[in-house]
Amino acid sequence: MSENVPDQDADLGRELRTKMGLFTPEELAALLKVEDQTLALWRHKKHGPDFIKLGKRVFYRREDLTEWMASNIVLTNRTVMPEGA
Repeated sequence: MSENVPDQDADLGRELRTKMGLFTPEELAALLKVEDQTLALWRHKKHGPDFIKLGKRVFYRREDLTEWMASNIVLTNRTVMPEGA
C-alpha cells in the first residue's frame, strides 16, 4: 500500500466537497476572517449560516452561505433610480 493514501483521501474529499459546494468550518472561517470557535459558537446559538452534519463532521453548503449573506444586507440611504431612467 502506498504511503500517499491519506493525501489521496484528503484530495478526493476536497474535490468532492468542491463539486458539491461544501465548505468545512475551517475553510469558511478563513473566508469570513473569523475564528473557528466563532463558527462553533454560532452553531451552538443557532446563529449564522445553516449547516449540515454528516456523522460528526460539519459542513456549510454554498447556497446556504449565499442565502445567509443576502439576509444580512444593510440598506443605505442612497437614491434609488426609477426603472428605465
